[in-house]
Amino acid sequence: MTAVSDRLADGQLVLDSQVSLPEVLDLLIVGGGPMGTACAFRAKELGLAALVIEMDDLMKRIRDYAKDKPILPDYGGGDTMPFPAAGELVDALRFEPIDKDRMVEVWKGLYRKYSVPAKVGVELLELTRPADGVWQGAARNHYTKQSETFSARHVVLALGRGVPRRLDIPGNVQDLALRLNDAQEYVGAPVCVIGGGTSAAEAAIAISNAKAQSDSDESPVYWSYRGRFMPKVSQALAPELFDVMMINGNLRFVLGSDPVGVTTHEGQEYLSIRTTVNERPGYPREVVQLEFPKAFCVACIGADRPDPLLRSLGVEFVPKESGDGDRLVVSPLLESRRAGVYVGGDLLSPDYAETTNFDGHPSSFAIRPRRGNIKAALRDGVLLAEIVKQRLEGREDIRVELLAAPPMAVRAPEAASPRESYQGTPLPAESTQPQSPGRLISLLADGTPADEFPLVGQGVTTIGRQGTTVQFPQDTMLSDQHAAISHGPGGLELRDLSSQNGVFLKVAEGRVLTLEPGTVVKAGRQWLLAETTAAGNAVVHYDSVGSEVARHTIAENTTLILGRAAPATVLDGSDSTLSRRHLSLSTERGRLLLRDLGSRNGTFVKVEGAWPLHDGDLLWLGNQVLRLSTAIDQGTASSLVQGKASSPAAPAAEPAARPAAAAVPASGEPSVSFAPGKTYPFGKSQTLLDLALAKRVRIKYECKVGDCGKCRVDITAGAEHLDPRTPQEDKALRMIGHDEPECRLACLVTRVGGPISVQVPK
Repeated sequence: MTAVSDRLADGQLVLDSQVSLPEVLDLLIVGGGPMGTACAFRAKELGLAALVIEMDDLMKRIRDYAKDKPILPDYGGGDTMPFPAAGELVDALRFEPIDKDRMVEVWKGLYRKYSVPAKVGVELLELTRPADGVWQGAARNHYTKQSETFSARHVVLALGRGVPRRLDIPGNVQDLALRLNDAQEYVGAPVCVIGGGTSAAEAAIAISNAKAQSDSDESPVYWSYRGRFMPKVSQALAPELFDVMMINGNLRFVLGSDPVGVTTHEGQEYLSIRTTVNERPGYPREVVQLEFPKAFCVACIGADRPDPLLRSLGVEFVPKESGDGDRLVVSPLLESRRAGVYVGGDLLSPDYAETTNFDGHPSSFAIRPRRGNIKAALRDGVLLAEIVKQRLEGREDIRVELLAAPPMAVRAPEAASPRESYQGTPLPAESTQPQSPGRLISLLADGTPADEFPLVGQGVTTIGRQGTTVQFPQDTMLSDQHAAISHGPGGLELRDLSSQNGVFLKVAEGRVLTLEPGTVVKAGRQWLLAETTAAGNAVVHYDSVGSEVARHTIAENTTLILGRAAPATVLDGSDSTLSRRHLSLSTERGRLLLRDLGSRNGTFVKVEGAWPLHDGDLLWLGNQVLRLSTAIDQGTASSLVQGKASSPAAPAAEPAARPAAAAVPASGEPSVSFAPGKTYPFGKSQTLLDLALAKRVRIKYECKVGDCGKCRVDITAGAEHLDPRTPQEDKALRMIGHDEPECRLACLVTRVGGPISVQVPK
């Protein structure tokens, strides 16, 4: 078979020594990032027949980082974690600060050197287990455009959080390129690159250069981006993009455009891009579209945790308390509900649920924080290879003691064989250095973590442009000494160091803040100033340029809802950064209380004096958005992992189902129907919130006692079967601006006298 650089035409990695794998693998590893790599390397050391399959390419997420980005071993809490110790192969994965492209090159070279089998361009689609108990992985090979099947006794899902998104449009999007493999493949016809990130920019530049170097292709590259302005590119790519635009002259920006579907014409598939929509009264709507052969399109539209795939593979999820996401559920051995299928790495970040009983109530599951760094991924990979080894040996009580590799300055002794391990030291449970109380995580505009900065263990952490603990020298909106985080009587505190542009703290949804006179609040592009007048508490509204617009008085025991549209008091109907119902202001016992109502872009309060900080708080300073993390990774603090091997359930062709729902209650009996129609009996000694959580309905909650107002639901039928709202419930609903008759707080509904229907707000 013809070789293409470091792989064969079917995606099989070219190795220094040929490896013959059995028909039934000991271990199929899905994902070729740091965790999948460590798992494969340790499996090789342990003598297991293992294969890595990867939808894209090995280390794809590291490969797609911004050009010239250094990979730091201490990033994401790695400074408090050692590399795992095993044998020669795993030891070779240790690294010091290294350029991202060099790291990809080195690790791919280790696959070749140690002959670790891998196949790229292969996407797992389905897992089934026939009567013989061996997992069958159905996959699609994107190089050969054919289906493949892999048989394995155990499967490790090491997919990470960087699985490329597919276009959600009508038509056949299978085989649509989600990254650029070879720019030469796109010479000969007009090309469409979709997306606004680094991968899209690199693809557009590479294809433009390939066309410019061709003697026969004068067709352009169309860069489709949904924004109305040119997408931002990193400083490292800016010179290359400038050269493409000015010298090649073959790059066309198609701004404000969207892919709308894949159609077939005379046997060839085309991707349609909508570029213009014209609407005039009395005339039909006019739409202008461009069509490109699907083979000449690249969709670089970002990456997500592959929840739909994980669910289809039988991995369990439980809703988060916030209601805005889910956690994966695994056993202490990182095994899913499906025996022999394991999950690890960044799929579990920033936290996951751990249980020994998947049928138990979610409130009984332990929540395990997990650091999102390369050392943690390597640890998970080594751990799972060890677990699979013991499972294959028939052990029921699994016990793995992970060892710590010596510091990089002290190299491990040469192993006599790649399958022999050397003795390291147990992973330390405690450090002799003062433990950092947390970390500041800098976020990009889309919320993606960009960098991390540990807080000073003892003392003050300062933030600014220069001469501080945490520095952003390129941010001209920051003062040299801008803000400080210190240890106060109640924990961490934030202070403004007399900065020019101020320090702002995002108000967490559901948290009630007391506003002192003079406090400045930012909502969307609007500004509010709290004050006390003879008539009581009030806020003065200023627009985005600082002009006074209105003054609003909030009388005792009243609530004012502010936002972009009625029925809220409208601050600015044209401010798209405001939510329809953005925030509420109430007066109770003379205090002015602020609550964010789950606004899309948040409500920020200007910091004056010392403000207490909590885990997850967002800080806005200059052009920087920083998230505070005080979570301790319990999963990596211990060197010992143990648990019972799960008993293989009867093989089934379909994913193991969740516990069967209770039978639908008879007509007239107390029951709850959650939209879109699942009905459950309502038992005694429980609340409506308890029932929703037990049935894994995605619902927001926090306090469970009626204070936060997060668990609001709408009773769409059967309200007469509920007790009237209490004064406490009325007050909480009024504060969040939802005192309509159908609104209830699920945590305060304790009696249901007949069938009711419930709609949980999204």
